[in-house]
Amino acid sequence: MIQRTQRIWAMGAAAAAFTLLAACAGRDVVMYAEPSPDAQIEVMYVTTQRGLGTMNDTFGEKRNFSLNHFRAEVSVPPIHEVGKIEWPRGTPDASRHFVITDSRLLPDTVQMARRIAAERSGGNTMIFVHGYNNTLSEAMYRFAQIKTD
Repeated sequence: MIQRTQRIWAMGAAAAAFTLLAACAGRDVVMYAEPSPDAQIEVMYVTTQRGLGTMNDTFGEKRNFSLNHFRAEVSVPPIHEVGKIEWPRGTPDASRHFVITDSRLLPDTVQMARRIAAERSGGNTMIFVHGYNNTLSEAMYRFAQIKTD
């Protein structure tokens, strides 16, 4: 029961962070949905200076010098077309859209490195540094799309 509660809190905090980060403009934002058995799951680890779940971290404000870390599972739909991101419009559906199926906040860089090492398959690690004019949501879905395509 405690793990389930922690997972719900982590998912809620990450959802709030994604919503807050995208609230400055009318841009697309990641959405949560139950996984589809036919979808491909891409696991990613994210480090950001954005305050996850805070209201005061907006563009133009003083930079936060501490890092925040989380792990997310992005579901790529079985109907995915190469070079495209199938954004949810309305109710998200993992069989038709890119969605987040799980996310967990990580306490620090050491824990993030340990999780990456434990889950790493093969000898390669892919690092994606997104451009300036991207939201965290856009970067996460683009990274999953690049890994899939």
